[in-house]
Amino acid sequence: MGSRGKAIPAQRTPVEIDEVGAPYACVMGDTSVTFGDYIRERRREKRLPQEAVDAQSGVSRSTLSRWERNQLADPPTPEHVRKACAVLGLDPIRAAVLLGYLKPEEVESTRPHLPPEIEEILDVLQDPALPDEEREELRAYLRVRRDMHRRRAG
Repeated sequence: MGSRGKAIPAQRTPVEIDEVGAPYACVMGDTSVTFGDYIRERRREKRLPQEAVDAQSGVSRSTLSRWERNQLADPPTPEHVRKACAVLGLDPIRAAVLLGYLKPEEVESTRPHLPPEIEEILDVLQDPALPDEEREELRAYLRVRRDMHRRRAG
Protein backbone atom coordinates (compact mmCIF):
# COMPACT_ATOMS: atom_id res chain seq x y z
CA MET A 1 0.00 0.00 0.00
CA GLY A 2 1.07 3.56 -0.56
CA SER A 3 1.47 6.03 2.28
CA ARG A 4 -2.29 6.63 2.36
CA GLY A 5 -3.37 3.00 2.13
CA LYS A 6 -3.88 2.97 -1.65
CA ALA A 7 -2.28 0.42 -3.92
CA ILE A 8 0.52 1.77 -6.09
CA PRO A 9 -0.39 1.26 -9.78
CA ALA A 10 1.92 -0.93 -11.81
CA GLN A 11 4.34 1.05 -13.94
CA ARG A 12 4.49 0.25 -17.63
CA THR A 13 7.98 0.84 -18.88
CA PRO A 14 9.37 0.35 -22.38
CA VAL A 15 11.52 -2.75 -22.59
CA GLU A 16 15.10 -1.54 -22.40
CA ILE A 17 17.04 -4.44 -20.95
CA ASP A 18 16.70 -8.13 -21.46
CA GLU A 19 17.79 -11.41 -20.01
CA VAL A 20 21.03 -12.51 -18.48
CA GLY A 21 23.79 -13.17 -20.97
CA ALA A 22 23.91 -9.68 -22.44
CA PRO A 23 22.05 -7.70 -19.79
CA TYR A 24 22.39 -4.27 -21.34
CA ALA A 25 21.23 -5.07 -24.85
CA CYS A 26 18.25 -3.06 -26.01
CA VAL A 27 15.22 -4.80 -27.40
CA MET A 28 14.00 -3.28 -30.64
CA GLY A 29 10.41 -2.20 -30.98
CA ASP A 30 8.00 -0.39 -28.70
CA THR A 31 6.86 -3.33 -26.57
CA SER A 32 5.87 -2.47 -23.00
CA VAL A 33 5.74 -4.81 -20.05
CA THR A 34 5.33 -4.52 -16.31
CA PHE A 35 7.43 -6.21 -13.66
CA GLY A 36 4.54 -8.63 -13.11
CA ASP A 37 4.41 -9.45 -16.84
CA TYR A 38 8.17 -10.03 -16.87
CA ILE A 39 8.07 -12.48 -13.95
CA ARG A 40 4.86 -14.25 -14.99
CA GLU A 41 5.82 -14.82 -18.63
CA ARG A 42 9.23 -16.23 -17.76
CA ARG A 43 7.78 -18.51 -15.07
CA ARG A 44 5.22 -19.83 -17.53
CA GLU A 45 7.85 -20.23 -20.25
CA LYS A 46 9.89 -22.36 -17.85
CA ARG A 47 6.71 -24.21 -16.82
CA LEU A 48 7.41 -23.57 -13.15
CA PRO A 49 4.51 -23.41 -10.72
CA GLN A 50 4.59 -20.53 -8.25
CA GLU A 51 5.26 -23.06 -5.49
CA ALA A 52 8.51 -24.12 -7.19
CA VAL A 53 9.70 -20.52 -7.40
CA ASP A 54 8.74 -20.13 -3.72
CA ALA A 55 10.72 -23.23 -2.74
CA GLN A 56 13.81 -22.21 -4.71
CA SER A 57 13.84 -18.47 -3.98
CA GLY A 58 12.17 -18.03 -0.62
CA VAL A 59 9.71 -15.56 -2.17
CA SER A 60 6.30 -16.75 -1.00
CA ARG A 61 3.73 -17.99 -3.50
CA SER A 62 1.29 -15.30 -2.36
CA THR A 63 3.89 -12.57 -2.89
CA LEU A 64 4.76 -13.93 -6.31
CA SER A 65 1.05 -14.08 -7.18
CA ARG A 66 0.60 -10.42 -6.22
CA TRP A 67 3.64 -9.44 -8.29
CA GLU A 68 2.30 -11.31 -11.31
CA ARG A 69 -1.06 -9.55 -10.98
CA ASN A 70 0.79 -6.21 -10.71
CA GLN A 71 -0.52 -5.64 -7.21
CA LEU A 72 2.55 -3.91 -5.87
CA ALA A 73 1.08 -2.32 -2.77
CA ASP A 74 4.45 -2.62 -1.05
CA PRO A 75 7.45 -2.36 -3.37
CA PRO A 76 9.34 -5.66 -3.62
CA THR A 77 12.61 -5.73 -1.73
CA PRO A 78 15.74 -5.82 -3.86
CA GLU A 79 16.75 -9.10 -2.21
CA HIS A 80 13.44 -10.78 -3.11
CA VAL A 81 13.70 -9.47 -6.67
CA ARG A 82 17.27 -10.80 -7.01
CA LYS A 83 16.29 -14.23 -5.65
CA ALA A 84 13.23 -14.58 -7.92
CA CYS A 85 15.23 -13.41 -10.94
CA ALA A 86 17.98 -15.93 -10.17
CA VAL A 87 15.48 -18.81 -10.08
CA LEU A 88 13.77 -17.66 -13.28
CA GLY A 89 16.95 -16.76 -15.16
CA LEU A 90 15.93 -13.12 -15.49
CA ASP A 91 18.03 -9.99 -15.40
CA PRO A 92 17.62 -8.25 -12.03
CA ILE A 93 18.69 -4.97 -13.60
CA ARG A 94 15.77 -5.13 -16.01
CA ALA A 95 13.50 -5.94 -13.06
CA ALA A 96 14.85 -2.86 -11.25
CA VAL A 97 14.04 -0.72 -14.30
CA LEU A 98 10.54 -2.17 -14.59
CA LEU A 99 9.95 -1.48 -10.90
CA GLY A 100 11.18 2.10 -11.26
CA TYR A 101 14.25 1.58 -9.04
CA LEU A 102 16.47 2.53 -11.97
CA LYS A 103 15.78 4.72 -14.98
CA PRO A 104 16.38 3.20 -18.42
CA GLU A 105 18.81 5.99 -19.29
CA GLU A 106 20.87 5.21 -16.17
CA VAL A 107 21.37 1.67 -17.39
CA GLU A 108 21.65 2.61 -21.05
CA SER A 109 24.57 4.91 -20.29
CA THR A 110 26.58 1.95 -18.95
CA ARG A 111 25.94 -0.40 -21.84
CA PRO A 112 28.56 -0.79 -24.53
CA HIS A 113 27.70 0.47 -27.99
CA LEU A 114 27.68 -2.42 -30.44
CA PRO A 115 27.38 -2.50 -34.22
CA PRO A 116 23.77 -2.81 -35.46
CA GLU A 117 24.32 -6.34 -36.78
CA ILE A 118 25.47 -7.50 -33.33
CA GLU A 119 22.49 -5.75 -31.73
CA GLU A 120 20.25 -7.66 -34.15
CA ILE A 121 21.79 -11.01 -33.15
CA LEU A 122 21.38 -10.14 -29.47
CA ASP A 123 17.78 -9.12 -30.10
CA VAL A 124 17.04 -12.51 -31.64
CA LEU A 125 18.83 -14.43 -28.86
CA GLN A 126 17.12 -12.44 -26.13
CA ASP A 127 13.59 -12.60 -27.47
CA PRO A 128 11.50 -13.89 -24.55
CA ALA A 129 9.20 -15.65 -27.03
CA LEU A 130 12.10 -17.81 -28.25
CA PRO A 131 12.08 -21.17 -26.44
CA ASP A 132 15.21 -21.98 -24.42
CA GLU A 133 15.97 -25.01 -26.62
CA GLU A 134 15.97 -22.93 -29.79
CA ARG A 135 18.05 -20.23 -28.12
CA GLU A 136 20.67 -22.84 -27.21
CA GLU A 137 20.59 -24.28 -30.75
CA LEU A 138 21.33 -20.82 -32.14
CA ARG A 139 24.19 -20.32 -29.70
CA ALA A 140 25.61 -23.73 -30.60
CA TYR A 141 25.36 -22.88 -34.31
CA LEU A 142 27.20 -19.59 -33.78
CA ARG A 143 29.95 -21.36 -31.80
CA VAL A 144 30.38 -23.97 -34.55
CA ARG A 145 30.64 -21.29 -37.23
CA ARG A 146 33.11 -19.27 -35.14
CA ASP A 147 35.30 -22.33 -34.53
CA MET A 148 35.17 -23.26 -38.21
CA HIS A 149 36.41 -19.80 -39.22
CA ARG A 150 39.11 -19.84 -36.57
CA ARG A 151 40.42 -23.17 -37.88
CA ARG A 152 40.51 -21.81 -41.43
CA ALA A 153 42.31 -18.64 -40.31
CA GLY A 154 44.74 -20.44 -37.98
